[in-house]
This record gives sequence, structure tokens and C-alpha cells, in this order.
Amino acid sequence: MRLLAVGDLNVDIILYVSGIPKEGGEEHARDLSISPGGSAANVAVAFRRLGGESWFYGSVGNDVFGNWLIELLEDVGVNTEFVSRRDRTTGTMVILSTERDRTIIGFRGANEMLVYPREEMWDRGFDAVFVSGYSFLGENLSRILKLLESASERGVKVYVDASGVFAHKGLDLLKQTGMRIHGLLMNEVEAQEFFRGGDPGNYLWLADEIVVKMGSKGSVVYHEGGSTYVKAFPVDTVVDTTGAGDVFDAAYIFASFSGLGYKERLLFANASAAIKITRKGGWSSPRLEEVLEFLRSKGVEISLNK
Repeated sequence: MRLLAVGDLNVDIILYVSGIPKEGGEEHARDLSISPGGSAANVAVAFRRLGGESWFYGSVGNDVFGNWLIELLEDVGVNTEFVSRRDRTTGTMVILSTERDRTIIGFRGANEMLVYPREEMWDRGFDAVFVSGYSFLGENLSRILKLLESASERGVKVYVDASGVFAHKGLDLLKQTGMRIHGLLMNEVEAQEFFRGGDPGNYLWLADEIVVKMGSKGSVVYHEGGSTYVKAFPVDTVVDTTGAGDVFDAAYIFASFSGLGYKERLLFANASAAIKITRKGGWSSPRLEEVLEFLRSKGVEISLNK
């Protein structure tokens, strides 16, 4: 299984706090971590750790952070041949993480300067392309649309996560382009905004599968045969929810290419996200055997096609 993950690669400065202070207020963090992140990079890493092959397509700055992030991707086993260097600061996120959720202040920096895709990249034989919704913003839009057009022409399945602000404009944008994608993923809040409060099941003209992540309430996928819902797996202690949705995305895509049905895909993705939130950092995703062992401990047996 080969995945091209397209989007942001950041430095995450995570402050673990009891609550989010009001404007002008103050809150002391109980812990701090500086770690790699970025939605698409998180997906690339999680997919690789599960056993798939990952390539990352994005931009970093000509700075120390850029060097560090590329080295870390390569250490995990993610291919970085399509990472470009730009004369701008590497993307940086300041994340306030509580036991319930996280609040993000972001500087996208070099992430806003993607290069146009090269034709030779398709020689790698990708099975799927994952694109974070942030990549549709600003000047990157024309480059992303070109990449997705090329993927579609080659029969490569496209998965898009309607991240953050893209949820507000994503429906109109995809409608205008006339583009139909394979998988559209988002959280519950993003779904409300993306579909204007409508039923996601009524928008299958836009994507073959629409997946809504609902945190502790579980997840649901809308598909041609209806919808499939699976409860979340409770965990004893939530350490850090940063990147949990990205780990879910990677696991869902991995499970899809492993021959699993809709229910099993959601079980596998829910389990992967449940393990991740017990660990710090966006790249603390589980390996395949950890997920399967977690599922077995819950009385769930899953058989993947390898």
C-alpha cells in the first residue's frame, strides 16, 4: 500500500494545561513538549507505522526546524523526495492541550508555498492520495487541484480531510470544480459547517464515502448502502488528543486497502485513535500489532489482507 500525503509539516509546541485562559489571562502549564506535527505529516507517519509505504508532499523553510523535520520523517521511514525548501519560516503551531480537547494558534509559514506537482511522482505507483483541507487555502489551491486532477486521471483514490477553516468553504469549492473524490473525512463540528447542518448522507454525489469522527461518541461512515456507526473505545486516561483525528484518517485508509468492510474500518480507526490519545505528540501513533492487540483485548478479531 502506497500513500502520498499532501499538506502541512509543522513544529508543534504543545502546552499541557488544566484550562484555556481568557484573553489577557494567565494559565500555567503542567508540562511542555516540542514535537513534529502537521495534519498531513501526522497521516504519513501513522500510515507508515501501521506498515504502509508513505511519501510526504509539502514545504518547509530553509531553517533549523526544516532540517529537523525532514530528518525525523526519514527516521520514521517516510519518503521525503517531494518535500521542497522555501525562503520562509517553517510552519509552527502553539497548541494548548487539556484533558478534553485542544486549542491551536498556528503560523503556516512555508506550508503556504507548495510547488506544482511533478509528473514523475506518479511513477511511484501510489494507491491513494491524502490531502489536508488546509492545503486548499490561498495560493496552494491551483496546485492542489492540479494534483487531484492528475490523481483522478490515473485512478488513484483521493481522500480529503475537511480540516478547520476549509470546512466553511469546502462544499462550494468542490461543487464548483465538479470534482468527485473517494473519501471525505471530518469531525463532527466540521461536518455541521461543511454540510450547513444537513445530513451528510445526502452528499454522496460528492464522495464515495463520507466519514464523520465524533470523538468519544465514535464514528460513522456514509456510503452507497446507507451508513455504518461504531462506538468509540473508552480509555482510562487521556494524555493528548493532538493528532488523534489524523491517526484515525491514516488507519481508516490503511484498513480500506487491507480489505476490511465499513464496520471493521471504523473499529480499526477508532482503536488507533484511542491508543494515540494515551500518548503525547502528534506522531505517537501505534504500530499495527499494537492496534490488533488492543482490539483483541476488547474481544474484536480483525483479519487484514496483506
